Amino acid sequence: MTDLIATLAREARQHPQRVVLVDARASLTLGELWQRVSALGEALQQAGLQPGDRVALIGANSPAWVQAWLAALAVGGVVVPLNPELRAADQAALVAHAEADFVFIDQPAQKVRALHTLIPEKQFVLCHPLEGISHLLLPEEATSVVPLAASIGGELACILYTSGTTGSPKGVMLSHDSLLQNALDVIDYLDLSEKDVALALLPFYYSFGNSILLTHLLAGARLVFGASLMYPEKMLALVAEHGVTGLYGVPSLFQMLLHKRLLADPRWASRRFVAQAGGAMSAVAADEIERALPGRSMFVMYGQTEATARISYLSPEFRRLCPDSVGWPMPDTCIQVRDEAQQLLPCGQVGQVWIRGPGVMLGYWRNPEATEQVLLNGWLNTGDMGELDQRGFLYIRGRRSDMLKVSGQRLHPQEVEAVICEMPGVEECAVDGVDDPVAGQVPRAFIVTAAGVELSERDVLRHCREQLAAWKIPRQIQMVHALPKTGSGKIQRHRLADIDIKNQRKQSEGHA
Repeated sequence: MTDLIATLAREARQHPQRVVLVDARASLTLGELWQRVSALGEALQQAGLQPGDRVALIGANSPAWVQAWLAALAVGGVVVPLNPELRAADQAALVAHAEADFVFIDQPAQKVRALHTLIPEKQFVLCHPLEGISHLLLPEEATSVVPLAASIGGELACILYTSGTTGSPKGVMLSHDSLLQNALDVIDYLDLSEKDVALALLPFYYSFGNSILLTHLLAGARLVFGASLMYPEKMLALVAEHGVTGLYGVPSLFQMLLHKRLLADPRWASRRFVAQAGGAMSAVAADEIERALPGRSMFVMYGQTEATARISYLSPEFRRLCPDSVGWPMPDTCIQVRDEAQQLLPCGQVGQVWIRGPGVMLGYWRNPEATEQVLLNGWLNTGDMGELDQRGFLYIRGRRSDMLKVSGQRLHPQEVEAVICEMPGVEECAVDGVDDPVAGQVPRAFIVTAAGVELSERDVLRHCREQLAAWKIPRQIQMVHALPKTGSGKIQRHRLADIDIKNQRKQSEGHA
């Protein structure tokens, strides 16, 4: 298989004038980007980086981040993207866990200094000089063209730390082959080309965002930086200015756009498709999106970091046929549904989702025990529960670790969440379980309503009684201002108990 970096370098040679990165300061063509990649690669080599050495990347999405990511790979390094929103202590712990000797950081000075204080022995790569910190400065011009590392496609390319929706993050090891093949397959079904433009909204340290970066670079498409969900008017101005053709998002992003009525804005006229991943979206919400975007294609996608972003996808022509499905497997990918004894289950039965294919990770970095728990003879246990229908379409029924056992019966919170989210005025909902002396566990719901909407517990219970069996109805309902999420927008179900504790404290203080 052709090497990832060699493929990108060839694109830069063949189309040097093609604009691929745009921010408020400038536009970068493929040729200019590769010159900067070569310059930093040369600087890293001179500083002592050897093939296989880890390079941590800390910063918001930017052309400089892309330059550092490509440069490290080009000289044989292994990139380790980290969440810039983490505390310095947590970032330092991940740098140490990855055994990274180089740290690219594009953050305010106080954050750089805080991290440097914790790991002063590391070599820092900065975008701007900072007094008192020994560092490499991000160069812009190459004195020579750095030779590309002669890497084999199966070699380790990056370590992506999981977003932590179920607990402590783990370092997922992905190869050059996995990154390249997964990206090429996504390009194929989305029909991406140099005519496409997307906003760089989702963070690149996150599997979904990293996939968007790779697919657009390989397709010669354009990524526009500077958009933020906190400033929707600015975002829409960028959409209109650059003619954005594709919108990528997780369910919480689309819910926000729907409730703020931003999807129907005429400035989206250039958009040709919407692509959703990063969590379950109800068929009701997907229908709302399609109604807001008449004539636009909508792709529902399923994946996880351990599978290099994408496992399956549901193309627009099949969404009406099986609206709850996450679609067909990616090319050369096999999906099986197994029981607890790893025996194959027939179509229509819910079990553990296992996959095999080019996207499966190499394993977890420095964690053989965790690796052995999910990898077996080339197969990956995704940790999701699902079922296959007679046509081969996959339906996800939730995370195995999230499953509740209510009165001896298994219930996934996603089923209850989907019903509550159908209520007008409900913006988001998350359900977990609490211990009960009779039932063992009972469901508990946390609900975020749209601005100006008043929803009572009685309203929610009335709706649930009409849609759910009695044992599935939440025993506790709490209206909250926000749900705990990762930096990429995924709900962290394991942190819902923290909200309950805070609410109990407030109530006790109010009675004191």
